[in-house]
Amino acid sequence: MSETHNTAKLDLSILFLMACYTLLVFIPGLYDNLWYQFLLAPALLFPGLSHGAADHHLDWQGKPRGLSLFILRYIAIMLLVAGIWLLFPILGLFIFLLFSAWHFGETDLREWGIYNPIQAFLFGLGILGLLLLTHLPETVGILTAMEIAEFGEWLTVVHKPGILFSVACCLIPAVRLPVLKWGSYFILLLMLALGVLLPLFSAFLWYFCAWHSIRGWMHLRILTGYSNQLLLRVAYPFTLGALVFFAVLLLFYPYFIAAETKSYTIFFVFIAALSTPHIFTMHNSYRKNIN
Repeated sequence: MSETHNTAKLDLSILFLMACYTLLVFIPGLYDNLWYQFLLAPALLFPGLSHGAADHHLDWQGKPRGLSLFILRYIAIMLLVAGIWLLFPILGLFIFLLFSAWHFGETDLREWGIYNPIQAFLFGLGILGLLLLTHLPETVGILTAMEIAEFGEWLTVVHKPGILFSVACCLIPAVRLPVLKWGSYFILLLMLALGVLLPLFSAFLWYFCAWHSIRGWMHLRILTGYSNQLLLRVAYPFTLGALVFFAVLLLFYPYFIAAETKSYTIFFVFIAALSTPHIFTMHNSYRKNIN
């Protein structure tokens, strides 16, 4: 899917806002304040959750019983992923990281009109690698709290070569990138560089909400042909459904995990379970659009 909209002004606006936000980190004591790190948390609702809450209008297409079958399949995948995290947390983490890398890379390379599955995966892996490895103490702390300390130890061992590998992966699009897309690509690289100065959660939110989710929302408009208003209308019931699913996890997951790991584990289980069927739905829609 090639770029059919001009995002130059939007990309520059996002970069400017992120630069202003990053400057605040140099105010003494502000870096450690939770309100500063979670300032962007509302963006998880829109465009974060919302950009995946209209998936049914990509797959359903008004077929008889299509919506019911779609919802059942979607929920089945979510429950499967949540179960894997419960029984085999390190496997759940690997699945989450691998699928996320593929999806992040696919979204950008489709946007720039140079999609290749292997290059998309490596590019997305580079983005995730930079986010996690340039915040190694925070990443290891979260993994330890989630009782996946082995993975944190491995990241510590491969820290420096891992950063070099991630940088190399992030440069992959430059080989084939059309001249008109260089501005968008360069802005993304600057955003990732600014993220190094921020806390891990803030850096992730800037990439996920202000970059990836906005692009996902724009792609939804192209794939469905809907306006922003119509997309919001069809997305809000499933956004509410996602919040109900999160509430269920908060209520029942603590019965199966240690209390000190509750907040981190439930957040990642929620994101992984919700994103996995979304990744498959978007990929299939991209392929149908091309065909």
